[in-house]
Amino acid sequence: MIKKRVIHPKQAEYRKMVERIANSKTILPQPTNPKKNIVNREVIESSQTKKMHSFVFIITSYNNEKWVERNLNSIKYQTYTKWRAIYVDDASTDKTYELVNEFVTYNKLSDKIMIIKNDRNYKQAYSRYIAFKQCNDDEICCLLDGDDWLYDTNVLTKLNKFYNSNDVLVTYGKYMTYENAQETKVVGSKDYPKVVIQQKTYRHHPLWLAVHLRTGYAKLFKSYPHGYLLDFNNELMTVSTDQNEMFWVLDRSNGKHKVTNFIALTYNKDASRENVNSYYNTTNNKTQQLYRTELQYFLKLNQLNRFRKQETILIFTDLSVDDRKLQLFCEVINFKYKLIFKNELVDGINDIKVKLNYICFFDYKNITNELITRLKDYTNNIFCNRKFEHLPKITKNTLFLKLNNYNYKIVKKDFKEYNPLYEYTIIVNHDDESMSSLNKYVDKVYCINLVNNNNKLESFITMAKKYKINCEILRMNKLVDSQTFMRTYKKTNYTSPGELGCILSHLMCCIDARDNKYKNIIILEDDCIPIVNLNEEFERNKNIILDKLYVYLGASQWQWSDSIDIYNNYYNAWRTCGSFAIYINYEILSILISEYKKMDKTVDKVMHEYYNETPITHNLDSEYYGVNKTSPYYRRCIVLYPNLFIADVTTSNIREGQNMNKRSIKMKWKLDLYDM
Repeated sequence: MIKKRVIHPKQAEYRKMVERIANSKTILPQPTNPKKNIVNREVIESSQTKKMHSFVFIITSYNNEKWVERNLNSIKYQTYTKWRAIYVDDASTDKTYELVNEFVTYNKLSDKIMIIKNDRNYKQAYSRYIAFKQCNDDEICCLLDGDDWLYDTNVLTKLNKFYNSNDVLVTYGKYMTYENAQETKVVGSKDYPKVVIQQKTYRHHPLWLAVHLRTGYAKLFKSYPHGYLLDFNNELMTVSTDQNEMFWVLDRSNGKHKVTNFIALTYNKDASRENVNSYYNTTNNKTQQLYRTELQYFLKLNQLNRFRKQETILIFTDLSVDDRKLQLFCEVINFKYKLIFKNELVDGINDIKVKLNYICFFDYKNITNELITRLKDYTNNIFCNRKFEHLPKITKNTLFLKLNNYNYKIVKKDFKEYNPLYEYTIIVNHDDESMSSLNKYVDKVYCINLVNNNNKLESFITMAKKYKINCEILRMNKLVDSQTFMRTYKKTNYTSPGELGCILSHLMCCIDARDNKYKNIIILEDDCIPIVNLNEEFERNKNIILDKLYVYLGASQWQWSDSIDIYNNYYNAWRTCGSFAIYINYEILSILISEYKKMDKTVDKVMHEYYNETPITHNLDSEYYGVNKTSPYYRRCIVLYPNLFIADVTTSNIREGQNMNKRSIKMKWKLDLYDM
């Protein structure tokens, strides 16, 4: 029989309830706090009419012998019974493992509770990782530490109702703090702001909202690889593991997460203080202090796929991890490099344990020749964003080219009132005599790229080099970073800031073309993918293209109609979308500039109203779906087919990413034709 143990004598009422639980096999304990424990019949009855979700508790535990009974009893006596638990003992040195086995055996719960014992102390991140792998995709994981417990007997009933009532994949919420052997205060949370959800900037949000009790579908928690558990030293993380997990899960939940409106867990602050790695014990522990600080930079300023990066940059900085200037700087380089950070270097405390490719001082005051000499043991590639003796100075604009060894020229143009959206231009010219067919027949090729999208920039430059395309890449700032244009955006009907940013980017290309008196131009967006034999295909279709005013070199044709007549490699544009690859003749530049400046429609809609204007005879009360063959733009605004370019729709600056295979079927793109 399991030994009864008084956990905290000061709590007489709770002690009596624990004794009743231990001595009862069939009768639930009577509630000691009516507000806390009474089962709401309406809640149970309404939840039973809907789906009965399967919950699995993920319990990680190390040296928690004092809390085993309270932890497991809080699960055992849930009124909702469709649950199981995976208990991972992280090589405890006390009697935790024995007591858990004793509890399971005595209560005949071997079919409900799986016990795993690690062969050594791996810490929480790895322990949860191996537990997640034991879950079915459609189970809902409830993350519970071995020294915490569920707040009352109805937590799962409430959670089941919450998942039935809300379209969510993940929840987080509200908990009671247990301190000095008593419940002290409730800690609540709130939903993430809409802009954070839309832009998936959970890592940059200054408030940590995903607090206990954290739950979510196992499919999400199982989706990150083992490499994601490693810290900046390529060792298993020992702290902030909850943040690391939730950054990944929230990012992949497509915004389907929500804070719960009830207390679900009791957080044991007393037990946490006994842990040497605890947040509460960092003040007098220099090693833990530096490790936690550097890990926060590592988690918040790297991309989630940091484990795939083969090269590493060490950044010394005095700026806070939440400083927007530092965040923007890191976005310039984290697409390709893993970033690690230090505010100071203390021998034997936070030594550098990984290979470094570059070292950067970014707004760092304590640069010394002695420090530089020490760092040269790791790499000679050391630079600074401020002038310091002989160190190379870099700026945000030149950094991308320096890190990629590109010798391209950077220029700054003047777009007047649109300058807040414009950063600079990279001029890509190839010395080879063999020139792309695009450059032979078109005066200028432009590319539009956001300054924080260096992964797309690198892909585009790689493509431009392969096909010998000379071009000007306009690097644009996000519309959300401009207060002026965000005020404009709020007065428009655009569905996202990206839609307005897109049309203004095209506007700047057209203005530059007009001012330079180019006869024709091509505008490419950085996510375009060329047909395999791009130059040959352009050469073959040049007469068709050069004869037209506006040509979709690639298009999103969401609707197909019998009205679409496919001629020799093209068809007349009809309800056509897509601005990722466009040929424009100078004759229509003034019209486009005038329309774009109005900022009242998308890029697609501007041309749609011109190439397919409504006939006079059409009833204006209904939308025109036909093809107006009397329009002066009929067969002068065309779609090249097969498209010379398609769009990589897996990522987007305007809307959610999409499945490439599904999209290609709808668009009638034959993916094997393109340089994927």
